[in-house]
Amino acid sequence: MRRLVLLLAGLAVIASVAVASSGGATHAQARWVIEDLGTLGGKESAAADINSHGQIVGWGETKSGHRHAALWQSGKVRDLGTLGGASSSAADINDRGQVVGQSDTKSGDLRAFLWEKGKMRDLGTLGGKWSHADAINERGQVIGNSEIKGKAADWHAFLWEKGKMLDLGTLGTLSEAVAINDRRQIIGSSYTKSNPHAFVWQSGKMQDLGTLGGWYSEVRDLNEHGQVVGISSTSADRTHAFLWQSGKMRDLGTLGGTESFATAINEHAQIVGTSKNGVEPHAYVWQSGKMTDLGTLPGSRRSDAVALNERGQIVGTCGMYPTDHACIWDKGKPTDLRTLGGRRSAALRINELGLTIGWSETGAVVQSGSSRVGVRHAVLWTLKP
Repeated sequence: MRRLVLLLAGLAVIASVAVASSGGATHAQARWVIEDLGTLGGKESAAADINSHGQIVGWGETKSGHRHAALWQSGKVRDLGTLGGASSSAADINDRGQVVGQSDTKSGDLRAFLWEKGKMRDLGTLGGKWSHADAINERGQVIGNSEIKGKAADWHAFLWEKGKMLDLGTLGTLSEAVAINDRRQIIGSSYTKSNPHAFVWQSGKMQDLGTLGGWYSEVRDLNEHGQVVGISSTSADRTHAFLWQSGKMRDLGTLGGTESFATAINEHAQIVGTSKNGVEPHAYVWQSGKMTDLGTLPGSRRSDAVALNERGQIVGTCGMYPTDHACIWDKGKPTDLRTLGGRRSAALRINELGLTIGWSETGAVVQSGSSRVGVRHAVLWTLKP
């Protein structure tokens, strides 16, 4: 009997190794587990960012129906509160556990906040009534946008550090900050006299990145080497992805169609985004001068890539509305990350451990105006052995 048990166990191990090495879709899908992160007592929630420790931030709806900034950690959700008003939401978290976002105040104004050690701090404004924080680096430096003094319709990008908010200025009128690295380089977009252009701000100066020959450009991401990706119009009035480095903007081309978009870059200068392949938009990865079509799931016509980690794992969405699903490309192959029972889901961020966050419809529906829409919850996908 013992020999039979050992033989069966051995055959099971051999079979599992064979399935794993074959790259079969069924085995790959079964290894990804979706976890409902829940809410703060209300109906819906959304995840915005995840750090290397697996701490997740976003917002959750409360029992009263208001959205509050939320922190998910070790299987529990924490209400980060507000600055005295009804609502708040978190946008970013660093590896020190510092959280930034925006919150209503008692007076009803919107303010950028920094949450750390259990307390939410109002970061103020550039003289106007509102501000919001969008990103924080590992040094605790915060970037965002604020209404400026005396001009209700004007806003500028800001850098908050050491208790003070610095106006980053503009290329003409208006500016918005998008991301910051640990070298204190900040990227964003600003209007010149007439058109929006991408910029890099460093050492107190805002540099216009120009365009690919067209009338506008905008940025999406940067890495610690100061390499910047975004999109720009060309002289033919097409929209193409670009890589900006060493003072030059490079056209990344397309998959054969007329348009491409870049969304993220890692430290290996791997760039992901979406490009028309002549028929449908497909996710791509660009590296060393070559754009590679990542394809999509069987039965799907389109895909979008939105984020990646240093291991080259890429996340995004496969399929078309109203049945599009979150998916991950690992070693070039897409895997369906499934849903919580609803028709739709989307992956938004992935950390170095492969932990992936996003949202999923639960299967429940709510009335929104004259339409019934799916209830969305923040979710975490984990690769289980």
